[in-house]
Amino acid sequence: MFGFFKKRKAPSAMQSSAEAFVKSQFLISDEQPKDHVADPWALGYVFGALTAVLQLMGREPGPEALPFLLEGFQTVFEGAGENALDVAFSRTRDPDFAEAQLIGASEILAAAPGKPAPFGLGAYLGSGKGMGSESRQEVLQRLRDRAMERMTPDAFRRALGAMTTG
Repeated sequence: MFGFFKKRKAPSAMQSSAEAFVKSQFLISDEQPKDHVADPWALGYVFGALTAVLQLMGREPGPEALPFLLEGFQTVFEGAGENALDVAFSRTRDPDFAEAQLIGASEILAAAPGKPAPFGLGAYLGSGKGMGSESRQEVLQRLRDRAMERMTPDAFRRALGAMTTG
């Protein structure tokens, strides 16, 4: 899905598409992004999705990427974007944040034309409202399993361990 923009060398289109894609998951779930500014799982997913877009654009998520991340968080969280990014940075060692970051990144990196759009954040948000037949724990386990399929279980566990320790 996002590879189309990469081939066309259109990073701003890729960034805008990713931001709209993430924000739409809130809207489809009938949730307000500003209500999830302190939710480590939602913040981690958004952070992971945006850093995956950076990776697809050939950029490393370092200090020079801060304007990109801020713009993405502003778009997704509207007026609460700066606060949401601050909270995200304060949660980077939180296991829920780290796991969601890996899931969000793996969904964006695995997105391809002709395949269904990844919807992990929407599934997570919907499960908190009783949407669908899965409990929140079942949704999180399914998303975790899918991410492990993309990364291999050992790579997923190593990345999660590295992100939450030290």
